[in-house]
Amino acid sequence: MTLYPNPARHTAAVLLPAVAGATQVQLTLLNALGQVVLARTAALPAAGAALTLDVAGLARGVYVLRCAAGATTATRRLVLD
Repeated sequence: MTLYPNPARHTAAVLLPAVAGATQVQLTLLNALGQVVLARTAALPAAGAALTLDVAGLARGVYVLRCAAGATTATRRLVLD
């Protein structure tokens, strides 16, 4: 999983590779307290996916993006300016 720009201001792009057997991906953005501030489910085609997250309404700080597809989970740190 690739996440950019980092730090972000209004939007963040997420590039997801294909995951064998998975057709959907669940994206969850957590704040520093572990609270879910954004949750989204998207289709995951065989070629992977490019998604945009709207983070304009969120406060500055450090967040964790968790992406789960099938039995695979990836996490990345996202800093909002």
